[in-house]
Amino acid sequence: MAAVGLIGVLVIGCGGSDSGADEPAPNVSRPDIAADLDVALDGGGLAVRYTVTNDGSVPLLVVNRLPRPSGATVVFDDQVVYVVPDGDDRAEVAQRLFAAPADGGVDYAQAPQAGATLITPGDTVSGDLVVPLPLEPSAPFGEEELSSGVASARFCLGVLPASVTDAQPDDDGVVPLGHGPLADRQYLECSDDVALD
Repeated sequence: MAAVGLIGVLVIGCGGSDSGADEPAPNVSRPDIAADLDVALDGGGLAVRYTVTNDGSVPLLVVNRLPRPSGATVVFDDQVVYVVPDGDDRAEVAQRLFAAPADGGVDYAQAPQAGATLITPGDTVSGDLVVPLPLEPSAPFGEEELSSGVASARFCLGVLPASVTDAQPDDDGVVPLGHGPLADRQYLECSDDVALD
């Protein structure tokens, strides 16, 4: 994993715990992809497996590398997920971009970042990870508690056209993307629900 400079985040004020967990713009068209996303109970966790193939003619970005601290830096790790409420009784386990909080209660010197993998036409990206249970909330702009009544979960993966950024993949193939406005350009590919009991 490539180490990148620690993202300078300055919290000026926090008026709430809004994670920006609202779905990205509903009018985003599904890109030309073949996708297989699966989530299942596996011992003490949720086993997540996905494959996304670019069946179109333009390069795409799959948001599948999320930041985790590593000493004085962060690395973009394909085993990290966000976990947010998705209604009263479902959790969303996600590798995707999030919109900035609408309440304006949190100011950042720089928007938090996620990492994406570039897939050119005909290419495929896949992932295999286990998310420990019980689920712990996590989001780039602050966490929202999960309801005690959460009975199911699904996995969602963000896909965007590569044209949203001029950034190029680093030596580990990571393209950095900022959370915030780019969430409106993102299509969410989601698995079926899995019961948590």
